[in-house]
Amino acid sequence: IPLGAMCSEEHIGTNAVGTALVENDLVEVNGYEHYASHLHTSSCFAIPINDSDGKIVGVVCISNPFGQLNLSDKKLFKLAAQIIENKYNLIKEKNKRTSSESILSLLLDSIEHYSLVLDKNGIIVDANEKLLSLMEADSIEKITGITYDKIIRDENRYLIKHKNLKTELDLMVKSQKIKCKITKHSTRNNNNSILFLEPLGTNKISYIPKTKLGPIRPVGESKKWLDVVERSLKAAQVNTSILIEGESGTGKELIAQIIHSESKRKGSFVPINCGSIPKGLIESELFGYEEGAFTGAKKGGMTGKLEMAEKGTLFLDEIGEMPLDMQVHLLRFLQDKTIVRIGGNKPKTLDVRIIAATNRDLRQEVKKGCFREDLYYRLNVINIKLPPLRERKEDIPQLIYYYLHRTCQQMNKPPFKVSDSAMEIFCNYSWPGNVRELINVIESAVVFAESNEITPDVLPSYLASENMLSVSVYQGSLKQYEKALIISNLEKNDWNISKSAKELGISRNTLYNKIKDLKRFSATR
Repeated sequence: IPLGAMCSEEHIGTNAVGTALVENDLVEVNGYEHYASHLHTSSCFAIPINDSDGKIVGVVCISNPFGQLNLSDKKLFKLAAQIIENKYNLIKEKNKRTSSESILSLLLDSIEHYSLVLDKNGIIVDANEKLLSLMEADSIEKITGITYDKIIRDENRYLIKHKNLKTELDLMVKSQKIKCKITKHSTRNNNNSILFLEPLGTNKISYIPKTKLGPIRPVGESKKWLDVVERSLKAAQVNTSILIEGESGTGKELIAQIIHSESKRKGSFVPINCGSIPKGLIESELFGYEEGAFTGAKKGGMTGKLEMAEKGTLFLDEIGEMPLDMQVHLLRFLQDKTIVRIGGNKPKTLDVRIIAATNRDLRQEVKKGCFREDLYYRLNVINIKLPPLRERKEDIPQLIYYYLHRTCQQMNKPPFKVSDSAMEIFCNYSWPGNVRELINVIESAVVFAESNEITPDVLPSYLASENMLSVSVYQGSLKQYEKALIISNLEKNDWNISKSAKELGISRNTLYNKIKDLKRFSATR
């Protein structure tokens, strides 16, 4: 497109710029959706820039070869356009700044608290020198023109909803957060408001997720999940043993990888699943063996997982499945940090951090005599409990789009979107298999979708069945609802009593009794 070209719909038909001008909204036009043939190889986003009165003053457009724009590009583009619009209106407003606003700036700098000024939309229009210094901003332009929630964590938008209030929120400073007492005062015309921020206590700083994790991403913004991530990042700074507890599929290995990545350890992250290795082989897998240690031993011997994790982290998944005799060997290593290979006689001292994970209640396993109490306390120096997905449902949309984007990339497919009805089904389902089940459903949906949109017809039928049986929409009695829910779970699991009882959160005996009470068992089978 040459400089000065006309891009209106009247001149070249459907195109991102011209259609954005007509719609006054973000527009996406791909390939043959363009009227002009020379644009058929392009994918374009365009969004209008409006002044404070809502008048269009320009359009921002981004264009890539067809199929090479994705959801993350769209989000970044929308954010960039918003920043441009905010900056434009800020400059426009600054040109009209009155003497009273200049006086306000002088007053802000004379206040001992961190202070900033917001407009009615929550955009920062001014801040005092003390806040600029804290944010490491060398000029006022570095902080003005952005929405306040970029530096203040306010998930419930309290600072927009209330004209005047006092509350406690976190001020975000690079990779840290500072708990602050915040007081808001609105001006008489309610066009602007002043925030006074007072750090609480001794200004203790806790970490939030950093960007150095690469492909390892702790996706989610719910309080329960952020608490887990924050606790994990703190645990990464020390070398003590960690026990991660949570249901299957909640992301225990992901959290272990984050802890390793954020630690100062330079060695490898070495995972081993204690439940997948035959009892007779787990000792050699962990400790290795010397040549000739037993019949069939490799020439030259074998390095064990503990040695592989030297200066790094050994992740013991499903630690509750480890045989009792092996627990003794692991306990000995935790006590003296030395190993002896099978068939060898030379002790070797190692520097390895142990992270264990389980979906069992190890306290109960200790009481039953299935897990050593002394090993439990050695591993459980730091305990991290992961919430099941049903307890952080507000994270489901973000998880869906993250894994949908990843799946489309892996399958070399264009970006997908999710219909509102499909998203409702996703959000209402209980997800007994947690995030792992969610990922499997997404991958299946991408394979069978007829278009670039996930709709209810490509989702497993049991997801929709559970939505139909939701208490909020079920019109029958509680007994009828219970009967329908039990039958639905049994049919979904091919009448596997153990699996159905686990998903329903009851024991096998309780499920048998309920089937008997409902008089459905023999008739339905």
